[in-house]
Amino acid sequence: MREIDNNLILYHGSDCIVKEPDLNKCKFYKDFGRGFYLSFDEKQAKQFANLVMRRNGSNTKYISVFKLNRIDNLKIKIFNKADEEWFNFVCDNRRHDSLKSNLNVDIIVGKIADDATTAVINDYLSDAFGPVGSKKAIKTALGLLLPNRLNDQICFKTKKAINQLEHITFKDLSNE
Repeated sequence: MREIDNNLILYHGSDCIVKEPDLNKCKFYKDFGRGFYLSFDEKQAKQFANLVMRRNGSNTKYISVFKLNRIDNLKIKIFNKADEEWFNFVCDNRRHDSLKSNLNVDIIVGKIADDATTAVINDYLSDAFGPVGSKKAIKTALGLLLPNRLNDQICFKTKKAINQLEHITFKDLSNE
């Protein structure tokens, strides 16, 4: 897990340039709930820009680059690994149980649920491994994940956290 610190450079992939993140434009029911998602890794942001471009039927893709200025006054939750706590939190957000999954923090850091993880989560939520919430179902689902292959993501949940992001530049990847 990457350390969160002042002056950290972060990347956001999209089909548009994002200079001023707006939580009102962020979608619900993501891994860590509604928030502005960034990556520690430019390559991962590029992959996400490709995904968003295809999903939206766009012909543009960008990486917006930000610097995280100060974190000392922010509440941060870090999921160090894809374990039962992380899995339950992601599932709660995916099944639209935002009240249950509300951590009352400014930033959440942890593994991103990739396509293979999403399939496992969907099977788990449809009782394919046993009743949702049972130890057997959770153990089976976690056994099917490949957490060592999952990348990290950072989710800015509050305006207070977003105010600590400084837009540095953007990269136009549309011709790649």
